[in-house]
Amino acid sequence: MLEDLDMTTLSPIDQITIDDYIQLYARDGAFEIINGKRKKIMPPVMIHIIIVRALFRLLDAFSTTYRLGEVMTEAPYVLAYNSNWVKGSRVPDVMFFSKERWQKYISNTDDWARKPAILIPDFIIEVVSPNDLYTELQQKVEVYQNDGVHLIWIVDPMRQKVAVYTLNNSQVLVLKIHLMAVLYSPTCKLASKICLQALMLKANNK
Repeated sequence: MLEDLDMTTLSPIDQITIDDYIQLYARDGAFEIINGKRKKIMPPVMIHIIIVRALFRLLDAFSTTYRLGEVMTEAPYVLAYNSNWVKGSRVPDVMFFSKERWQKYISNTDDWARKPAILIPDFIIEVVSPNDLYTELQQKVEVYQNDGVHLIWIVDPMRQKVAVYTLNNSQVLVLKIHLMAVLYSPTCKLASKICLQALMLKANNK
């Protein structure tokens, strides 16, 4: 079955199992499945890698210290039918799962450690690369919001801005940043703290 799958598109009747998805991901490299179409992920450039790493370290350190949840970088999460058939998949630069949701997930999911996350993140960060198109970024935000992601950051190093999208809110908050601040300044840690605290408050009030 695996060798018969097309490299660019999956039609609705050609959905694959979690096991086939894992094998395909290992064989062909990172890709996403969006609206039935498979999109191969291009290798990131160094500035993208450095910024993603810095944001991951800041968020992970804070989340670990206060036991808020799990932060992951460039890992897939999948949408599945009955936790067996893959409906779609995404690979954010950084994603966060609240502690309560993550613990419930691993408690209720058989063999969870040997599968990609079958869980929608609470918070996603995407770092804009030089070759990213604005329309593609907007489509990506729509996809994440349709999935149910509560908070999305689009970090644009070239324009020195962060666009903050929240679920069920049409207003977009635009923050001015400095690239070096993102990498080294405690201001970025403060922003991470405020962001994660807001997420936990939202999760606890559900």
